[in-house]
Amino acid sequence: LKVAIIGAGPAGLCAARHLFAPGSGFTGCLYEQAGDLGGTWLYSDAIGKDRFGLPIHSTMYHDLWTNLPKETMTYPDFEYEDEERSYLPAARVLQYLVDYADHYNLHQYIKLHHHVSRVAPVGNSWSVTALELSTKVEHVNMFDAVIVCSGQNIIPVYPQVEGLARFSGRQLHSKEYRKASAFEGKRVLIIGFGPSGIDISFCLLPVAKQVIISHNKTNVQGILLPKEVKIKPIATFMQDKTVRFSDGTEEQVDVIIYCTGYTYHYPFLTPECGLIVDQYVTPIYRHFINIEHPTMCLLGIPRKCPYQYMVDYQVRAFMKILRGDVSLPSKETMLAEMEDDRIKRAEEGQRKKDYHTMSLVRNEEYFKQLAELGDLKPALPVILKIFNESFKAAIKDYINFRKTVYKILDDENYSKISSRTSNVEVNYVKFEGNLETELSRKELQLKSMKDFNNEKNKNDLVVDNEIQPVIQEVDKVKIALEKTQFEEVISEAKITDGPALLETTFTKTSKEDLVNETMTETENCSSIKVEAVVEVTRPIMDYKSKEEDSGNNESLKIAVNGGRVSLGLQESITKPICGDEIVKIIQTEEESNFR
Repeated sequence: LKVAIIGAGPAGLCAARHLFAPGSGFTGCLYEQAGDLGGTWLYSDAIGKDRFGLPIHSTMYHDLWTNLPKETMTYPDFEYEDEERSYLPAARVLQYLVDYADHYNLHQYIKLHHHVSRVAPVGNSWSVTALELSTKVEHVNMFDAVIVCSGQNIIPVYPQVEGLARFSGRQLHSKEYRKASAFEGKRVLIIGFGPSGIDISFCLLPVAKQVIISHNKTNVQGILLPKEVKIKPIATFMQDKTVRFSDGTEEQVDVIIYCTGYTYHYPFLTPECGLIVDQYVTPIYRHFINIEHPTMCLLGIPRKCPYQYMVDYQVRAFMKILRGDVSLPSKETMLAEMEDDRIKRAEEGQRKKDYHTMSLVRNEEYFKQLAELGDLKPALPVILKIFNESFKAAIKDYINFRKTVYKILDDENYSKISSRTSNVEVNYVKFEGNLETELSRKELQLKSMKDFNNEKNKNDLVVDNEIQPVIQEVDKVKIALEKTQFEEVISEAKITDGPALLETTFTKTSKEDLVNETMTETENCSSIKVEAVVEVTRPIMDYKSKEEDSGNNESLKIAVNGGRVSLGLQESITKPICGDEIVKIIQTEEESNFR
């Protein structure tokens, strides 16, 4: 079968990797309008139109970093090489895509500087018209199937704001934003409170005179931003450069940047393709297969999902359909499923333009649907767990969320390490049942523990005066730690049904020693059922015990429960943990720009 792929971004490269693999049974080519692969990750200082008079599709700006960890942005069969960080600059993502193309020898299939102007069904085949931009020669070729991978961020959306025509300053969409230096000393109004609006506000803070974010969201609580960024409700434009906000205040601004998203756009698809684009694409089965012509699919339409991982599933399912290894339901069944999904989303209050949004709730179900459709192995649960965790982390603390490093331990479990001041690793265990706590301690003979028996210090952290201070936040309870450094530990807590005591013991007699971890059972904890993920820190203190010479080992034990932590060089500490509450342990530092 001969297949045309349109677009050499992350989705198109993934399609080429599978379709043109040796022995796949497919042939074809990949059309790309730009002069190189990468799609939206291909940065260019240019905005507007390219040298051929065509719109520049890239939405990259100079200081862009990913807002999802790389662990959720990789293809299942290709990892980042020599990259410890989770959050990466755009240039590193582009290099990953180039490495992917090199590894699978994809360059031979890519036709650069080829602008696809028309795609139309002809019987059971497809006619694809492409203009070779460098020679101005138009080519028409026939294919058995078409995979559209032209991206989501094509046509900018602009809001309808009262009095906008009266504004005399500069206006641009985030698609045209490139470098913060262009706005030095300017008063900037950002309209839109999504990831791009927040991220660009951070970029502008060091150079702009003032940064204001205006939005029409009803609830933005829980998003931590620098105090210098003003948050204002949606604006009305007055004369000249005056903006009046709905709270009655007025501000003078020089520039408006619209961070209001994009709409889907496929100008090369003829009406005969049977698709309608009106804020979302219809009729398509499971968000990617053209119901009217099932030998066409559109990869990468869903938003808020592990993108590369998703398109890999989509293309492998589509290949099985083309081969006849699996069958699609009837046209009527596919249309009915799409309509049921649309109605359900509408009843839940979802906007029309968000029909293809997966979000935290729908991702798991969508991957199950893709696996079922293509008779594929289920998606790894750990990918969706990290995606959900990182998504919520960005909302909770946009200043610092990129300083976390995630590590996949196995198909189900992962750890995360804060790289803000020192390394802290966190593993995940989730419980069901009633929360019960019993804590027994023995007085510790440490020189920093003079007041340990005082009631006010009963739950304070055990410290030693040789250890440097670090800050840790546990379920909103801030506890000052004094340590030298942490060492990375990869280990996981395994809990089975029934009574359990979560007690983690780290023993260290020298830097060469391994870490010993123990978990014991206790009878004073109600029965629990492990469902999936309490976050438990696993630091090791770089501390030389005074008793090492005598052969006595000192242990650093951690027991966690409900926002209270006891940590130190102790003879004995136990605390049973049960219940459905997830304990959050997050290392923090003074507010600082993550850049």
